[in-house]
Amino acid sequence: MQAADFARHFIAFIDVIGFANIVYSAALRKEKTAIEKINCYVKESRRIVDSLSKRDKMEKMQIDIVSDSIILSLPVQDESRVLEKIQKMCVAVAQIQKNLAHSNIWTRGAISVGNLARLNQVMIGDAFIRAYEMEKRHAVWPRVIIDPGIIQFFRSRTDFIAQTNKHPFKDWKGSLIFEHQTEIHSPLEEDFLFVDYLMPFLCDDTQGENFQIILDNLRSNLCSDPQYFPKHLQIANYLKAHLGQSTNSRRYCAECIDKFADEIFQL
Repeated sequence: MQAADFARHFIAFIDVIGFANIVYSAALRKEKTAIEKINCYVKESRRIVDSLSKRDKMEKMQIDIVSDSIILSLPVQDESRVLEKIQKMCVAVAQIQKNLAHSNIWTRGAISVGNLARLNQVMIGDAFIRAYEMEKRHAVWPRVIIDPGIIQFFRSRTDFIAQTNKHPFKDWKGSLIFEHQTEIHSPLEEDFLFVDYLMPFLCDDTQGENFQIILDNLRSNLCSDPQYFPKHLQIANYLKAHLGQSTNSRRYCAECIDKFADEIFQL
């Protein structure tokens, strides 16, 4: 019998919200937009991971896609490169979330750390189980949260945020981990840390058109299906919290966020 070769990994478990409805529309109704969404979800996720893996000399990140789940795994044997590796994982997650959100495909999940092995092409280990359970129990709305166990590699939660955001990884503009800086109190301050996947839309005025697409996608989801209202409403809180970080170069996006937040809070 083959022995399981366990090794420490960073694991990201990402779930596509509303995937059952997308599949139903594609398989039974033959809706073109639903089929395009499924193709986009699979191809874009693989493209991003393949691109990141080709651009550096670290161990290759592996991607597995099973139905509505994306599973990313990256070995983390050398603790001297933990920062670089968690950044790579966060960049992959952020790019997947950002690009899929632009196509109105919203995701949630968790990044964890622990032992992982593959036995006869079956993934087993506490890292995967922990990431899966965190997604189901704690992610709640479209975001990918960070396992507090990852913070053990750093001096503190604050140090983790500072280090991850201070040394930006290539292929990403802006912070990787959301940092609450607005003067307005928000539950996000005391919640799980999560990947700041919508930050690039706030970084420069040239993204204004794309940012408006994100807001339009949220509007359509908030009005179309009541069960998703609480989940997508939290994204408004996330965007609203960024108002305190807005500079003159982001004035357009800040005004859009303010208007959008006021609009949906009245729904």
